[in-house]
Amino acid sequence: AVVSTQSTGFQEEESSGEQQDFDPTCFKSQMSHIYALVTYRATTNSYLLTVYNAETVPPYGPELAGEYPDHDHFKRLLLVKLINGEKAVYETPGFIKRRERTIDQLLQEIHSRYGNDHIGEITGRIIETTPRIGRKKKKQKAAQLQEKGQNLKVQRIMTGKAPTSRHCISMSLQRRVTALVNWHCEDLALGLNYRVNCADFWEGYILLGTDTGLSIYNTTDSGGNLIEIYDNFIPRQIFVVEDLSVAVVRAEYCKNKSQHVLNFDLSTLTMKSGSTRNFKRKTKNERVQGTKGALLVSPYLTVASKLYLAVYKPKLIQLFEWIKIPGQGQGWFRAQNEFPVSDHVRCMSIFNRRSGLKICVGTSSEFLMIDADVGGTGDSDRKKCIEKLRYGIED
Repeated sequence: AVVSTQSTGFQEEESSGEQQDFDPTCFKSQMSHIYALVTYRATTNSYLLTVYNAETVPPYGPELAGEYPDHDHFKRLLLVKLINGEKAVYETPGFIKRRERTIDQLLQEIHSRYGNDHIGEITGRIIETTPRIGRKKKKQKAAQLQEKGQNLKVQRIMTGKAPTSRHCISMSLQRRVTALVNWHCEDLALGLNYRVNCADFWEGYILLGTDTGLSIYNTTDSGGNLIEIYDNFIPRQIFVVEDLSVAVVRAEYCKNKSQHVLNFDLSTLTMKSGSTRNFKRKTKNERVQGTKGALLVSPYLTVASKLYLAVYKPKLIQLFEWIKIPGQGQGWFRAQNEFPVSDHVRCMSIFNRRSGLKICVGTSSEFLMIDADVGGTGDSDRKKCIEKLRYGIED
């Protein structure tokens, strides 16, 4: 038996340009939940699709977008819309009850036909013929399928073929990442027995922040080991700025639980990775002055290779600029400005616009765009601020 869950009608627009009224309530049916009305407009040689759904039908796609002058595209859209509508109707309470009643009748018929005398024989037959799959293999297969699906999804989003591509990623980022969709995972087999809190990399080196301290690993050395270079603090955030040979670390000291921002020279860390000598020592010289109690940091490198650092402390945001004089060794961060905030900051991003440097802040209750020069905030940039924090869109 074929049950009709939806009905499709066709009408041609009158010469006056007015569309005839269609009232789905004039139909009395317990099965039809969806009515699709197709209207042809001869003036524009296009089609218009109008769909009427019952209140119990859940939402389904694709979304409709006015007239469709492309007839082939409209044909595919109509088929997809009707198929998805039929699947959505099956999830309504009326069809769920009918499905449960049908399954109950089938089970009763099976029980009455085979009876209790054959239950043991049927059960044994099922157990013998059903292949046994271990829990570990099930997890591995599920992980492989998930990884394959995620790769396909990423490829469609990055190439702009997914329906949500324009909402999820900026065009500039699409152009840069389109050529990098064929990424693959490489297991380094570090053999870590503790949790990794944060990490970053540059030129074949990986800087790891674990519960035991700051470590470095040389990926180009096949026989290399993970070398722990500092053990007196726990890194919470790591940012490597390769252009300036700087690594910024927000760390929590093990002794007094105080949090500071540290900056390291990448060349020094690279030298330590190739030595077996113990470099665990104090980091007083690497601390950025005035950053005690830092709860969040956000660096930004401009096109002119100027490095800025936004540091959030309780009820205060500080802005630092990287200063390095040629011939005087390692550079340092110099405080530029500070801005009071009344609410707890949960996320933060610093970037540059035509009007100057901006700090986008997401608090517990609102989003703020702070002018790094004067410290003012405005609602006009609130939408841009939300996009920056949510998707990391670049200017």
